[in-house]
Amino acid sequence: MTTKSLILYVKAGCPGCRMARDYLQNHGYQYELIDVSRDRAGFEELKRISGKTFTPTHGMGQPCALRFRL
Repeated sequence: MTTKSLILYVKAGCPGCRMARDYLQNHGYQYELIDVSRDRAGFEELKRISGKTFTPTHGMGQPCALRFRL
């Protein structure tokens, strides 16, 4: 059985991105963090897999935009 990696796409200064990172860390998830404001290839990958540029977005199989209430 293959384990898929969790990827979290974020932008610098994004409060929802901070909340998503905190949630994943506090619940013991292991993930790869891609800051699309600094990583052009990561930004292009986010657009390719999701068709959008919303952050935070996670990818594991199908991309999903995460929403957190501030």
